[in-house]
Amino acid sequence: MKNQFFMVEGMSLNDLKSFLNQLHDQLKHELLAELENKRPLLSRKEACTMLGISNPTIISLTGSSIPGYRIQGQVKYKYEEIENYIEQSRINKLKK
Repeated sequence: MKNQFFMVEGMSLNDLKSFLNQLHDQLKHELLAELENKRPLLSRKEACTMLGISNPTIISLTGSSIPGYRIQGQVKYKYEEIENYIEQSRINKLKK
């Protein structure tokens, strides 16, 4: 949200309530949009749960079908890339 200054003096109570409600809605919308763009990385276990597969299966898929990222000795997965893999799997099943 841009830095904005607001004049409160002289506003009626109803105008102030309306303004605050609009500001609240705008901030909530911006925060939700920011959170969607900054989802945390998933652990291997979380990715397995999301995909409904076993640990050995995700190990075999990592690097070839699903990108993995080694961070401090652990493999992590981007939420969006797991979602994309699920969507691609659905599309491929429909094509068969």
